[in-house]
Amino acid sequence: MVGFDTVNANISGKPDPERKLGEYLDMEATARGFTTQRLPVSGEGFNLLVSHEVAAKAPWLLFESHLDTVSVQDMTIDPFVGRIDGNRIYGRGACDTKASGAAMLAALVDYAAATDRSNNVAILYTLDEEIFKTGVAHFVKHDLPELTWSPFGVIVGEPTELEPVVAHNGAVRWTIQTHGVSAHSSDPSRGRSAISMMAKVIQAIESQYIPNLTASHPLTGKAQCSINVIRGGVQINMIPEHCQIEIDRRTVPGEDIHAVLPAVGHLLDQLRQEDPNLQISQD
Repeated sequence: MVGFDTVNANISGKPDPERKLGEYLDMEATARGFTTQRLPVSGEGFNLLVSHEVAAKAPWLLFESHLDTVSVQDMTIDPFVGRIDGNRIYGRGACDTKASGAAMLAALVDYAAATDRSNNVAILYTLDEEIFKTGVAHFVKHDLPELTWSPFGVIVGEPTELEPVVAHNGAVRWTIQTHGVSAHSSDPSRGRSAISMMAKVIQAIESQYIPNLTASHPLTGKAQCSINVIRGGVQINMIPEHCQIEIDRRTVPGEDIHAVLPAVGHLLDQLRQEDPNLQISQD
C-alpha cells in the first residue's frame, strides 16, 4: 500500500490519486472471498467498501481507513518504497493511515476463517481525508442511507499510539479581509491602510472573542481559536489596499459549528459601528 503514490489531489494536483490503490485493494479483497463495492465520489475516484456477512441478523461493525496521504516534500527517504528496518516500516502513509488499512484487511481474513463470529464486518477505504474529508462525507450523506444495514459501531484507523479515542474536536477555518484605499506613501493621507484596519480586527478578536470561549469537554479540553496567517500590502511605497487573516477555531464535542462565524460577525459589526470607515468582510 505504501508503494502507491496517493498524495492528496489538492496537494499534488493529480486527479484521483487513490484510484489505483483502491483497485488493488478491491482485487485483494475479492481474491479472499469478500464482497466489494466501489462507491463513486468524484471523477474516477471511489470509496471502497469491503464486506463480510456471517448472518443476516447479526449486527454490523464498520472499520474505516483513508487512502490519501500528505505531501512527500522534504522527506529524506524514498517515500514509496516501504522500507522495513527492524520492527518498523518507513514510507509516506505507513502510519497515517495505510498501516491501519492493511491491518484491518489482514484481521478480516483471520476473522473470516474463525469459528466464533458474532458480527458482520465491513471496511471502508475512503479518499481525500487529509484536506476536505470528501470521501467519508460522501459516504455518510449518500451511501450509508442506501445500505441494507447500519453499523452499531465504527472504528476509525487514525494513529493514536494504540489508545482508543472516543471524542474528537472539530475545526472551523475562515478568512477575514479588510479593504482600504491605495495611495502613494509620499502622502498617506490620501489612502486608508487595510493593515491598520486589520490591526483593530486582530486586537478585538484576541481581546474580546478568544478569552471568552468557555466551551470544554472532559476528554478533549477547552475550545481554542488562533489567528495564524496574515497577508497584506503589495510594495513598500504603497498604502495597502487589502489585508487578510486566516483563523483556526477548534470546536469541542457538543458545540454548534454554525454559531462560530455569527459570533465573530457580531464583534465585527461592533467595530463597524465604532468606525464607519472600517471595511471588513469574512468568509
